[in-house]
Amino acid sequence: MIYTITLKGCDDETTFTIELTNQEKSLIDRISKLSLLNSNCACMPKMYVEVASREE
Repeated sequence: MIYTITLKGCDDETTFTIELTNQEKSLIDRISKLSLLNSNCACMPKMYVEVASREE
């Protein structure tokens, strides 16, 4: 499946799409959750993972 990954900080973000296996997606989800848990303020980067829309 293809996913959109966004790395978002307070003043900029990076977004890209990538095809991931179920095992890879599981690891990326763990990393994403850790980025949210360990970012103490709005400016610290966070990772978001979503299923890519068909237009991408």
